Amino acid sequence: MLKLILVDDEKNVREALSQILADYAPHVKLCQACASLAEALTAIDQHQPDVLFLDIEIGNENGFDIFKHYPKPNFKIIFITAYQGYAIQAFRFAALDYLLKPVNLKNLLEALEKANEAIDHRKTTLKIESFLHNLENTSKASKKVVLKTTDKMHVVNLHDIKYCEAERSYTTFYLSDQSKIVVSHNLGDYEEMFSAYDFFRIHKSFLLNLDYLKQFEKTDGGKVILKDGTNLPLSSRKKDELVEYLTKL
Repeated sequence: MLKLILVDDEKNVREALSQILADYAPHVKLCQACASLAEALTAIDQHQPDVLFLDIEIGNENGFDIFKHYPKPNFKIIFITAYQGYAIQAFRFAALDYLLKPVNLKNLLEALEKANEAIDHRKTTLKIESFLHNLENTSKASKKVVLKTTDKMHVVNLHDIKYCEAERSYTTFYLSDQSKIVVSHNLGDYEEMFSAYDFFRIHKSFLLNLDYLKQFEKTDGGKVILKDGTNLPLSSRKKDELVEYLTKL
């Protein structure tokens, strides 16, 4: 049975989530529902939970401060937030779990199912370090993204990604050191994540980091040429859109 602690300053949220857990998650034991970070720290020491449901903004407190007390936690943290701003992007880049308010039952149960897997402390630490790094560093030059393969977790600098290639539900990352990383996520997920950092979908199968673009040609069906000489196809419907995008850089 999973031991869980819930931390949220809103009484109605604590009550609603407590009831959902009681009704739909019989394998979860809610050890305590806390209204403050100080209360949560005491509860963690007392109950030694497997999972922490943690609101990002707890009154005047910041949920991220939990890492000051537990820089390498031996429990899984699932963040809860009503905001879809920069912090959500940081969660996605670091592959950390989060739930948006109002919490969707399906998403909650899926998060608990993932939390039921064995904790890999090394991977958790890598995710947290990347997450905190990205919160403090907003530029493309310093951004890090966590890429999970079947057997490893890679922390990659965003500017080191030359381009991504889609193959069914998999995406291959081609890096500046000539290495490749294959992950089981579709290219559309990364197109959305990287769109604010000058990555452009040049073709249904290719997402290009424009830092590596040397030139593009409209002849022979269209193609782009990278600084290292790599040729990639350019979709005919993307030509004008790419020109417009480049003029705004």
